[in-house]
Amino acid sequence: MLLSLNNCMPDALKDSEIESDVWGRELSFRPGECVQLLAPSAKGKTTLISYLYGIRFDYSGSIRLDDSDQKALKPDKWALVRREKMAVVFQDLRLFDDLSGLDNIMIKARLTNYCQKEDVTALGGRLGMKSALDKHVRTLSWGEKQRVAILRALVQPFDWLLLDEPFSHLDADNRERAIELIAGEVKKRKAGILLTCLDENRYFRYGMKVKV
Repeated sequence: MLLSLNNCMPDALKDSEIESDVWGRELSFRPGECVQLLAPSAKGKTTLISYLYGIRFDYSGSIRLDDSDQKALKPDKWALVRREKMAVVFQDLRLFDDLSGLDNIMIKARLTNYCQKEDVTALGGRLGMKSALDKHVRTLSWGEKQRVAILRALVQPFDWLLLDEPFSHLDADNRERAIELIAGEVKKRKAGILLTCLDENRYFRYGMKVKV
């Protein structure tokens, strides 16, 4: 799925003077591409992820998914996109605190019918989360919560994986495990990655680096 931005500008920035490779420009992210989205805090990285995932529309210009204008998509079409075409790890994670980590993941797995419980458990083991998955999310550390959110994103089909600072609370060993797992799952699906970050890194083989 081709993602295209044409003179897209957040309403909050329309009267600001900004230097950006994204806002107010024509830009496309091509299927299978690995893209690094760079910017300091509060410069619009999370806003861009929210726009692409279709949970915010407070912008001028247009964003297209293949040939479809985002703002014209009906709710049932958005449900299909989020079920089959786009997976996301939000910066604020958006987990259900009163459910276990496993239950949070299985909600998505059952909606998409892509992974069974044993598959989820196996993936969790690869991230060192085998025992932690049975605990309520509210009792987990932020790094454990990030790994739950990563696992939830991977238990569905997708053309694009949207990652909003997904490793910010992971130590080096757990970050490497997560990167290896994500890279393998993305390769399996022949999918693309859009990853936001504060600074340049070599987590993946980026084909494109963009200043937000």
